[in-house]
Amino acid sequence: MKRDMEYVRELLLKIEAAPDVIAHSPELLPANSTLQDKIKLNYHLGMLIDETGFVSGIAAHTMAEPSWIRLQLTWHGHEFIETVRDPEVWKRTKEGASKAGNFGLEFVIEIAKAYGKHVAKERLGIDL
Repeated sequence: MKRDMEYVRELLLKIEAAPDVIAHSPELLPANSTLQDKIKLNYHLGMLIDETGFVSGIAAHTMAEPSWIRLQLTWHGHEFIETVRDPEVWKRTKEGASKAGNFGLEFVIEIAKAYGKHVAKERLGIDL
């Protein structure tokens, strides 16, 4: 499965809006979800918890599938979502990463920071 940065951003925003959420709760996995939706959620949550450190959660895995409870953004998760929260910054970040041919996380963060400063300059008329 491929990592989906758009999905990651949406997932982080949902976790932020519903602290202490459970992985398969309606906030993250609607009732009409497919098995593929569940697999995608588990795949991305695993990376966000185990690899990026953007989300903390308590493992509640079963023999059938991974799951987590008490999902919360970490400090780094909050920092990332603040960097890409603005839709215009996120749009420009995706376009910039696509043009560069690189969509690695660290690269995305650096591009988002640069575009964030650019958008702030446009809106505020000051250099940051």
